[in-house]
Amino acid sequence: MAVGAAVTGAVALPLLRSASAPGRSLPPGAAPTASTRPTASGAPTATLGVCEAPTETPGKPPPSASNDPAVARSRTVKVFLNDTHTPAEKAAIETRLRSLTVVIVVEFVDYQEAYREFAWRFCHAPDLVAATKPESLPESFVVTIRDPGDFPAVAKAVGAMPGVMDVVHIPV
Repeated sequence: MAVGAAVTGAVALPLLRSASAPGRSLPPGAAPTASTRPTASGAPTATLGVCEAPTETPGKPPPSASNDPAVARSRTVKVFLNDTHTPAEKAAIETRLRSLTVVIVVEFVDYQEAYREFAWRFCHAPDLVAATKPESLPESFVVTIRDPGDFPAVAKAVGAMPGVMDVVHIPV
């Protein structure tokens, strides 16, 4: 089980870090789907609809503000919680985020919501989705900041807090 969680984390976390681009989330309760279309031979081929391919190449490091204009324009930050965070640590992180003047919105993403997004992003890999348990994915806070340049202030404010695994600037 620990090996499966580690593999899922290694494969999925970099993609989940970029998963909050505006206009790319599922409505509540929506299921991931893929449509099919016939090829010239008449055999159906999966096409991308609601189920779209990840925006990053596996093994490639996630973009950073220094090399990706989409990150440099983004006002979305994800604060990933480690798997051993306590309710008190989670509350302290949320309180700290809400106290920052550069923060506009703070939303919590629990294991189930993270799994729904994971299943949607990886709908083209049903074996990976089936092998992944919701609790294998990190809970997080999705934070909207006033200006893309405010990311370092958020990262500095919560990045070293107990319970925080990572703070990531998400591309638009």
